Order: sequence, then structure tokens, then C-alpha cells
Amino acid sequence: MSVFALAGALNATASSLLYEAEFILKINTPEKLRNDGGCSKIDWISSMEIMMNNGHNCYQGSETILIVDDEKQLRDMLSDFLVSYGYNVILAEDGLDALDKFRQNHQEINLVVMDVVMPRKDGITCFREIKDLHPGTKVLFMSGYRPDHLHADDDFRMIQKPFSPVEMIKAIRKVLEEPAPSGEK
Repeated sequence: MSVFALAGALNATASSLLYEAEFILKINTPEKLRNDGGCSKIDWISSMEIMMNNGHNCYQGSETILIVDDEKQLRDMLSDFLVSYGYNVILAEDGLDALDKFRQNHQEINLVVMDVVMPRKDGITCFREIKDLHPGTKVLFMSGYRPDHLHADDDFRMIQKPFSPVEMIKAIRKVLEEPAPSGEK
């Protein structure tokens, strides 16, 4: 499969895929790869510390983030990454699970990071229900779709997949530092 075909399948540009591959290869020497059950995976935490060097502290946080995605591998990677930066993390596997966990923990949750397309309850529907419960809740979507395809409104914040850990941590800090729409949280 060519880079262009892969980029098309992922709704990304060929240059963004090449950038991500180059980024991963630059910061991950063979020692940076660890073996988990026979498959190698990238140690994102060490990678980010190397890449960000002195800027590491500006992305630290202590807020609680609800991560909602139906892909377990992505949830786990984001959780490990955010915990390494001091954040508290609650995980949910879809919109229904997210609503349950939000209702139980809404006092502590500072940000919801959520996929758009999920089984049982999609991210947009979940977003609306969370906003009905607590209008000031901050939400950052993750999606392979462009915001204009989702008919997003003004308080719709999104990071487009595929994203790098650097892009994600920057987006999270940006949304956390914005004032809440209704003065809450």
C-alpha cells in the first residue's frame, strides 16, 4: 500500500503520516522500544520527555480527565501518557459508559476527551447530554473527521486523528486553560 493510499484511508495527508513516522523514528532508538507480550510498542512517555526536554513542565497538570474511546489501546496509551504528566484519569469505553462515569464523578472532572464515532452512544450525543447536565463542562473531541463535516458549533473543540502525543497534550492544556462557557468548572 502506498503512503497516499494509507493517508486516504486514514483521512490524513501523506505529509502528516511521513512527519509522524519521522518523529517516531527520531525519538525512539531501539532501546526505547519495549517488548510487551511479543509485540513491540513505543514508549510514548519517554519519547515525550526526550522531545519536549525543558518544555516538559509547561504541560504538567493535576486536573481530572475523562477519556472516552472505544479503542482500548488508545485509551490505555492516553491514560499512561497523561498520568505521567500528573493528570488524574478516568476511562470510559463508549458514550453510555462515559455518561455513567460523568454522573458519578462530575465534581472532579475538569475535561472530557472523547471520540466522535463509538458504538452504543456516539460522542456528539454524549456531548449534548453532558452539556445538559453541566453546561460548563469542557470537552475535547478526537476524530478522523474534519470539524466542518461534523457541523460543529463554537464550543466544539477537536483534535484530528491521527495526532501525535505532543499535539494531544498541547490541545488538552489549551482547552483546560480556556474559561468555561457558563462560568462553571
